[in-house]
Amino acid sequence: MKDSAIMRCGTNFLTLATFNGDGEFTDALSCPIHHNDSGDEAWLSALSKTIEGIGADFRSNTVLVIPPNNKIFAKYLELPEVDRGNYRQALKFEFQRNFPGSEEEWVWDTYRHGNGRTGSFVVAMQRVFAERLLDVLLRQKVNFSYLCPEIVLSAIALQGYTKKDSNAMLLHIGGETSLISISGKNAHHMRMLPLAFDWVDDQISTSQQIPTPDARKIKLEYAQRSSQSPAGLTFITYYIRQFASKVQQELKRSELFFCRTFSQSSVNEIILSGKCTDIATFSDVLVELNSDTKIEMAANAMKSVFGQSLDAAKRSVLSHNIFTYVGASSCILENRTKLINLFSEDFKNQISFQRRHPRYMAATVIIVFASILGLKLLSQNVNFLELKKLALEAKLRESTLDAQKYQEAMTAERKLRESIEKIKDSLYSQDAWIGLFSDLQKSIRVLKTAWIDSLKWNDFADGERRNAIHVAAKMFVNDERKLEEVGGDIEKFLNLLRQSSGVAETMNTVIAPMENRVLAFSFDIRLNQDFQILAQ
Repeated sequence: MKDSAIMRCGTNFLTLATFNGDGEFTDALSCPIHHNDSGDEAWLSALSKTIEGIGADFRSNTVLVIPPNNKIFAKYLELPEVDRGNYRQALKFEFQRNFPGSEEEWVWDTYRHGNGRTGSFVVAMQRVFAERLLDVLLRQKVNFSYLCPEIVLSAIALQGYTKKDSNAMLLHIGGETSLISISGKNAHHMRMLPLAFDWVDDQISTSQQIPTPDARKIKLEYAQRSSQSPAGLTFITYYIRQFASKVQQELKRSELFFCRTFSQSSVNEIILSGKCTDIATFSDVLVELNSDTKIEMAANAMKSVFGQSLDAAKRSVLSHNIFTYVGASSCILENRTKLINLFSEDFKNQISFQRRHPRYMAATVIIVFASILGLKLLSQNVNFLELKKLALEAKLRESTLDAQKYQEAMTAERKLRESIEKIKDSLYSQDAWIGLFSDLQKSIRVLKTAWIDSLKWNDFADGERRNAIHVAAKMFVNDERKLEEVGGDIEKFLNLLRQSSGVAETMNTVIAPMENRVLAFSFDIRLNQDFQILAQ
């Protein structure tokens, strides 16, 4: 069995861990993600560049990707007693009550551990971000199958580590989000905390009246030299002790919930994970406040999984998140079918399609049209084309269009969803549709910055048959002085489209006045009478 890789996407670092068939880690790599601007766009762009610089072996062997913790939402939902057949319906109802917005705005999955409880842990990520992350990974040819949050993977590793008839707690301190997992006999609890090590940065920044990035550098310098009590930095000790006290309060709160909800005894062991555990001041405070509880560092608890070939530098890369990597490797090696995967069935099919037909990755226009139709075609290949719409949406959001163009694209997408309901009863042919869409894709290359706004059947006085499609499109014109050339480009596009075997003619071309450098135009495609996609 060849080595498999796990890719962890942090806020500031991309980390990869490689393990063999025996579950031993054989290699590790940590790369900084440089993004000066805040927001998803800057981070995703920086992530794409970072992945591009990683060797092909790492990318092709990556099986599981871990998204950023600050994009994950986790909540325990207690469900009422319902019949087994109604469990999913009850879960959706509770999800809608506890998560903002509509269910369609999220990609989510559930995790259950233990018997005797009807509740489930729901782990979710906003669909918009999931689509954009998916697009980056596919474009960079990361050959993965799972998108699983760190909180679930560390919880799975903790369950394997916890001894019988004992309860253990894993505390992972991150930069922006912290994780708590508690494992006991036939019960488990996990929780995400907004309290993280960046809290110390804010305190330093406020007290010293310096920018937050400078405060972070001072904190990191203290962390590297904490054992030496560096002169001029001892005031940071006060803030770290304060932070540790706040963390202790959250630990006790989580432990109390675990004991009451699942009828469990107190925690016997606390395992510390994350970079801040290297700072003696932090761990010392927790030891003082938990004198009756064993406290151990994650790297020491899992040291048996380090391969002999790993040098000290690579062990250090793995040590701060070792429970996460162990949980991921055990799931992959055991072929866990119940592993949380924050890809919907659409996403899973999309990945499968991309691997089988990589040449279609560039055919974004075909993807849009297939997704507009929204028809559940009998063939799996055409169904994959429909689902590739997700990748195009991410492309639109990463384009040079400004925020207004992005909002227009989102509005258009909602209109396209509505149009699906209007053509559900249409008769269609798989080969005919693919041929037509292929011709559309080849023709529209003339218009490099154009996109389809809507598509629907158009009625003509031709008996009871509807044999024409009305297409509304928009085009981004970067230079207004070239506006006169646009009409000629549109006509070239239509001339190419008329050469399609399924197109009898194009007609009723209308070009609207340009607004904010966006030109709208529409036209009708009359199909040949013998074409197999005519609606009844």
